[in-house]
Amino acid sequence: MARDKIKVLIVDDHPVFREGLRQCLEARKELRVVAAVGSGGEMWQAIDAHGPPHIALMDVEMPGESGIELTKALHERYPDTRVLMLTAFSDAERIVAALKAGAVGYLLKNVSPDEIRSTVERAAGGEALLSGEIAGRVLREFERERQEVRYREQLADLTPREEEILKLLATGESNREIGKRLFISEQTVKNHVASIFRKLRVNDRTKAALLAVKLGFGDSRAPRPKLSAGAMTPAWRAALRAAVIALGAAVTLQSLLEIDPANWRIYVVFFLLSSALFPPAVEVLPRLALAIPEMATTIGFLYIGGAPIIGLRIFAPALTRAVRAILPARWKEQVPQLRAEALVARRELLAEGLAPGSRLHAGTVAEYATFALGLGARWWIVSALVGPHVPVTNAGAIALAELGGYVCWGALSILPIYPNRTLLPLKAAGGLRAAFWDIFLIVVLALTPFVFLISYGFWAHGLAGAAAWSLSALGLHFMLRQLNERRLRVEEQNQRLEALNRELEHRERLSAIGKMSSVVSHQILQQLGVIGIYADLIRNADEGTEPKAVLAQARENAAAIEGALRDVNRVLTDLLVFSRDLRLNSYEHPLGRVIEECVDDCRAEAAERRVVLRAQCPETINVVFDKLKVKQALVNIIRNALEASPPAGEVVVRAAERDDGVEIAVSDQGPGVPAANREDVFAPFFTTKEHGTGLGLAIARAFVEAHGGRVWVSDGPHGSGATFVVRLPRALQTAAARPQGGVPTSGVVERSA
Repeated sequence: MARDKIKVLIVDDHPVFREGLRQCLEARKELRVVAAVGSGGEMWQAIDAHGPPHIALMDVEMPGESGIELTKALHERYPDTRVLMLTAFSDAERIVAALKAGAVGYLLKNVSPDEIRSTVERAAGGEALLSGEIAGRVLREFERERQEVRYREQLADLTPREEEILKLLATGESNREIGKRLFISEQTVKNHVASIFRKLRVNDRTKAALLAVKLGFGDSRAPRPKLSAGAMTPAWRAALRAAVIALGAAVTLQSLLEIDPANWRIYVVFFLLSSALFPPAVEVLPRLALAIPEMATTIGFLYIGGAPIIGLRIFAPALTRAVRAILPARWKEQVPQLRAEALVARRELLAEGLAPGSRLHAGTVAEYATFALGLGARWWIVSALVGPHVPVTNAGAIALAELGGYVCWGALSILPIYPNRTLLPLKAAGGLRAAFWDIFLIVVLALTPFVFLISYGFWAHGLAGAAAWSLSALGLHFMLRQLNERRLRVEEQNQRLEALNRELEHRERLSAIGKMSSVVSHQILQQLGVIGIYADLIRNADEGTEPKAVLAQARENAAAIEGALRDVNRVLTDLLVFSRDLRLNSYEHPLGRVIEECVDDCRAEAAERRVVLRAQCPETINVVFDKLKVKQALVNIIRNALEASPPAGEVVVRAAERDDGVEIAVSDQGPGVPAANREDVFAPFFTTKEHGTGLGLAIARAFVEAHGGRVWVSDGPHGSGATFVVRLPRALQTAAARPQGGVPTSGVVERSA
């Protein structure tokens, strides 16, 4: 083999690059190019005619079978033939696929001609060749695959509950927040987190969260909006809070002064009921928990026992704390209402203050004061209406008192003086009205009937009846809790769907950027390869050749370089046009004249391809559009038709009026567009041509749709070829179209696509 020339077969569908590469290789005496072909079919014909080559230089993407498929077939049929991939594609997936198919090396077209010749000789000598850059990408791809397999194996060991907790860990939530979202105790969350650490082989939350992101968990829910208290300064907020607390304290003190020893039975029953019903609460709004049974009991007994009920309510949390302190730990965990997290969720006077190591929060006192003021408003109204009589016998007075109490609570609840800043922040999200409506449905329409039932129970059956109806309010609590849990699940599912939609949009954008980068880099690398090869031919011209022949060859090589530069310019121009916004500068134009200009712009290309190009359009059609954009769209479609047409073929551009506008049809005699691809051909970066950017038809569709029109492709007029149809309205019939200052009505308009 050392004495014989190395037989090389070039397989590349770029004719200019192929010819330049042939001349470049044949400049080395040790190399002989047996054939330079542009497809798989031509490759097999060349092998049948010349025998299997020593080296096959193979492009990756070609019409018909890809270079990777041809490499696999060639390796299976002729294992002694060594295949070198020579392409502009540099992504790791193609590199790995080519090596798995049997390629012994992978070169990019932007390498120097000397490196190509050297690589061919070394491959013929039995070496497997990868440049440093390509080798690094291959190793990184293999390592990525191994890591992904290892991560997936670790993920498979997690239970569904652990996966759920891992997703929440990735969002930065604490164990307490996770337990609240999943309705489990904090200790249970800790146990699951420890199991996750062990299975994923990590030792802290940060590493687990990073691994969760690598596994594709991301943020499975939309973050809760940060609450702000509006524009009120801290000083004013403190002053307002102090005023509310002072009024609430006055009402409470006055109520305690009105205690009547004769009603001690009422006070004792209320105290026991209030203490028992204190812990159960339902989160009716984000960060707003209401104890519906305890509220119904307090308001109902207000109409039974009078104003002292307002002051006595303050001691219910204290009794609950005392019971929790006495009971053994195992008993407390068995009673959900006595668990620590259940009491923490209720920010109440004394409930917080009596907690070990806790400090009473001024906002908590303000919450109690607000509740006391609402009760005081009720008692003042009902006392004014019934006088010395028992309120439970006057349903009308109770109804008016309830209305006054709810108005008082509603007005105070929007103030930014509470620990959770209850309702005012919802205004920023447009949710204040919805919040009031939700509270109206839950509190007014669900709680108020129990207030009347407790009052009726006392009137009909005494304290036993009132106590029975107070306890029956637990049924409402459990029903609301179930509905709330379902609501939270639905909200979480919606948040996950929103997160998935955001992730999908993000991935689509990344995919579009990836396709754009791939197309642009491939086209530019392809042309750089052409420039490099022909520059090398000019630099290494044979000095012994006749000067005229050398000059003629140099001119041909220079023309090839100019053509490559034009292709680079076309790629960058297409990309620039595609990235522009779709502002329209529209006036009325004669359609026939615009089509003639488009045809004139494409005549040189039609002549070069030996394709007949003609137009048929009435001269009486006038349409309002942006001339530059419509011309760009039509030129792109005509050029696409010229590229698809065979020599001596014909491309015809026709225009006709329709009821809803005008229709322009561009027909060719090429192979046509398969039905499966008729929508894809308009997608950005979709192309079946080695040298296409996949942007021409995408730009055409974007410009046509910006005018309120549409474009599609169908079969040619005689069943062969393809016809691209553009339909435009006579005027921009869109709400987005509007006249600009100083321009006629049919002038400048804007439309977003």
